[in-house]
Amino acid sequence: MTMIQSFPYLFDSFDRFVGNPLQQKIHSFPELQHFITANNGIHPCFVTLNSFQNDATVCRTIFNDFDACFNMTCKFCGEVIKESENVICKCGNTTQFIKESEEIKNIKRAEKIKQAQKLAGVYNDYHIPYVPHYTAEKGVHILPLFLPQKFNDSDLITNLFYFFINESKSFDKVDLKICKSCGRTVEGTTCICGSTLFKTQSFKVPHADTVVVPDLRRLIRLPSKRTNGLNCIAIPPEDFINMQPEEMFQLARTPRQSVPVKQPTMKMSDFKFKPVDLDQFQTNKTSHDYAIDSTRSSLSEDVKLFLETMFPHGCLRTQLATLEPRDEIRSSAVIHMKKIGIAPIEAIDFLSKLGWRDYEYSKTAPRVWSIFQSKKCERFPHKKMKNAGLCNKKECKFR
Repeated sequence: MTMIQSFPYLFDSFDRFVGNPLQQKIHSFPELQHFITANNGIHPCFVTLNSFQNDATVCRTIFNDFDACFNMTCKFCGEVIKESENVICKCGNTTQFIKESEEIKNIKRAEKIKQAQKLAGVYNDYHIPYVPHYTAEKGVHILPLFLPQKFNDSDLITNLFYFFINESKSFDKVDLKICKSCGRTVEGTTCICGSTLFKTQSFKVPHADTVVVPDLRRLIRLPSKRTNGLNCIAIPPEDFINMQPEEMFQLARTPRQSVPVKQPTMKMSDFKFKPVDLDQFQTNKTSHDYAIDSTRSSLSEDVKLFLETMFPHGCLRTQLATLEPRDEIRSSAVIHMKKIGIAPIEAIDFLSKLGWRDYEYSKTAPRVWSIFQSKKCERFPHKKMKNAGLCNKKECKFR
């Protein structure tokens, strides 16, 4: 089988978006190389995994993101939250946190690497070429290689992701409490919708991030030098499958952007497989899977009234009422509230009442404050909402 270089193959089609985090469109491979040269080791280097031609998305891989979750503890109240640079604890603390030791982080990284190797083994079994990227921070990306193919939605990509995850058994089995009224996962004794009626259901929880898979506009860290002095590197597939985590930690000290890989011979649609039942997985579905309007019963009357009166843009209002809206939608809502004179504290309070599955105060509050303090934030354009499939043309009352 013909060998090719992994970096050019994955990123040689355009248009694409690059960002760190401000996004801009690029149109050629030299522009991408210039972006890396200008930012390497100074700012993060991110690029969309897929390219875009007219209204279609051109895909040639599936984003398997095996990232460990690191935590830190508030020194004042003992609250354990996810590690992040801009965090506000519920007690108001913004600076005094105890982070996990590197020893604990390495244990978590090693577990993710082990799970990624299991998936890589399945790609070997099906003779699908792939390239692993060690990110030099939280874990590994496994990118199977296919011939380029145009997509208007992510259904096939999502089904392939879960098929290979199921084949590799790269998941944990857990029993979760599910609210009978709204279907949310519940940790306490009362659901956010107010219901106390639950059922217990067994799920498979993949070790790879499920949220990034259907997002065709997702950005990925390029193989490049990180700001911590280490490198996000490509690893030869034949070495990766049996490589010890400690070896990867050492390899990240030397840059390696590309490695030889086998050239793909088929498109994703050419791969014959039987889709797995997604109901057995805890899938963290994206917003369009839960498309509901502001009349859903789990929203309180005051929240529904606020949505109807303060958000005249139909698409934005509808997406805010879903269970996991995209980041662009959330930012657009905050920018809109800023423009109509709502205070930051009131904006944070409103967002906390929308019942999002992944709502975290420690992440939301800093983001809201940064938008209110910025002079350059712009709302998510309606044209982009249409291109992203977030606009219901029959019901849209955007104005």
